[in-house]
Amino acid sequence: MKSARTVRTTTQKCVRDSAVRLKVEEAVREEVSAVYQSSPVEIARSPSVVLGSDFYNQTVHSLAKALLGKVVVREVKDGVRLKGRIVETEAYPGSTDPASHTYRGKTERNAAMFERAGTAYVYIIYGMYHCLNISSPEEGAGVLIRALQPLTGIETMRIFRKGGATLKQTDLCNGPGRLCQAFSITKTTFDKHDLHAGEALWLEDDSAGPSEFTIVESPRIGINPKSHDAESVRRPWRYYIMGCPDVSKKDKVAELVHGSTVSTVRAASGGSSSRGRRKTLDWALQQ
Repeated sequence: MKSARTVRTTTQKCVRDSAVRLKVEEAVREEVSAVYQSSPVEIARSPSVVLGSDFYNQTVHSLAKALLGKVVVREVKDGVRLKGRIVETEAYPGSTDPASHTYRGKTERNAAMFERAGTAYVYIIYGMYHCLNISSPEEGAGVLIRALQPLTGIETMRIFRKGGATLKQTDLCNGPGRLCQAFSITKTTFDKHDLHAGEALWLEDDSAGPSEFTIVESPRIGINPKSHDAESVRRPWRYYIMGCPDVSKKDKVAELVHGSTVSTVRAASGGSSSRGRRKTLDWALQQ
């Protein structure tokens, strides 16, 4: 039978161990928060560079991955700037892809996709929602921006978004139509817009974002199996940051299949690094 002194000592040790564990967990949470959810002041003061032709001149799949972690900037009236980090994209290669708007060639509607790389292509779906795409160098190819993580100008985004006052912050831009509404991006205003110019709407590199993150590759969303072949439906051409709560829809199966569907990239360079089971500091730590 243990003495009262032994029991007291053991209890004190457990309390100390619990306190240490709580401090470690809190430190991890703070680190993750600092990486992904920097305050508006920190984001605003961080050095940024408008992305130019050197960035956009890469193949559509490479561009779709490289865009993850970059920042969309929308300047509205009175110099107010809305910023959101790209966390989800989809690639549409053009004439080789039946799901691409440009599969059957150039039309008045899709002409922006045939402009130089780094041109905005904005189209309307369901007669009311706008979607932002960015052209790549291949003829008729481009990348759909599917989701953003709101960074600055969040109160203005809430005003632009229908019912935005009561929405969770992670629901403001977690879909192509939603992000365009939150950023007031319309076909009339921004179709064929030159993103290189750094005026009204552009993309920036951002040192305040995560230096590394894990990319999940999964089938694109909304490809109708009744009107498209099975291969078009299955192609893993949607890319998103693993663990990010602002993604429109997670693919748990793809997230589990490491190696062939998940790659780790360095955000600063935009290039791929190791592929496989390596995990980085991302929201996956919070799951």
